[in-house]
Amino acid sequence: MTCQETQRKIMSFIDRRLSKAETQGFIEHVSSCSECMDELEINYIMTAAMRELDEGVEGETDFKKALLEELDERYEELELENERINLLLIAVFALMLVGLFAFFFWFFF
Repeated sequence: MTCQETQRKIMSFIDRRLSKAETQGFIEHVSSCSECMDELEINYIMTAAMRELDEGVEGETDFKKALLEELDERYEELELENERINLLLIAVFALMLVGLFAFFFWFFF
């Protein structure tokens, strides 16, 4: 993902409107690009602060820490989902092999 694409998707990321693939690409890009991370941080802080004001929440929120935690959590969620999909594919493949062996054993013996 390029810087221009990433910066266009900042608000969609904050509002959780990106697909899983877009989210993964977005997080990978901002993790390696300080300019895009700075843009994300500015937008995230402004959005989160406005939401807190709208909700009447008072406190000293560490928005930068909250952003970094959210990035980690969302990336870990994606990684877990990818692992589940891989395990499911392996299980399906294993079942297909067992079925194939059973068919050949039944047919030839």
